[in-house]
Amino acid sequence: TTSALTYLTKMAMEFRARGFDRALAHNLTEQIRLLLGNGDWRQCESQRAGLDALTHRHSGDTPLTHEISALAALSRARICLARQEPDRALVALDIVEQFASRYCRGKWRVQSGLLRAVALNDLGRQTESSVLLREVVDESYRLGLVRTLLDEGPSLLTLLANLDCRDDPVLDS
Repeated sequence: TTSALTYLTKMAMEFRARGFDRALAHNLTEQIRLLLGNGDWRQCESQRAGLDALTHRHSGDTPLTHEISALAALSRARICLARQEPDRALVALDIVEQFASRYCRGKWRVQSGLLRAVALNDLGRQTESSVLLREVVDESYRLGLVRTLLDEGPSLLTLLANLDCRDDPVLDS
């Protein structure tokens, strides 16, 4: 993880210098995901601030503006979940889901659904969480996004381990 973060930090400087805001937003989002995977949400502050700055720099009704806003919201949701603020995470995920629906982004829809399932579980809404998680696992399988399931961290892996898919041998595997 350390070498990946070092590489991403180096690339972020390059993207800033060249004005590649879309690439920078994706980079910062990935840095936040990796940092949260290390277990300390406090380390994400500069990346979160960078995403917020990009969001404020871009305005208007353009795909680029929507994508950067959605990446900032995705990161905000992850940070909220790490801070044990699932209700705030759900609000941020609404933005991600709107973007994913508008621009037909299956991976983003899956990521948002996974995080929403974690948030619902954290709010004590286990049945709703399990139903959603099953739908998202099915969609991720159809889209070939197995790695996406594994990358969201231990809280999701715990939910996946407890998900009952015995009636569907493909999902159960």
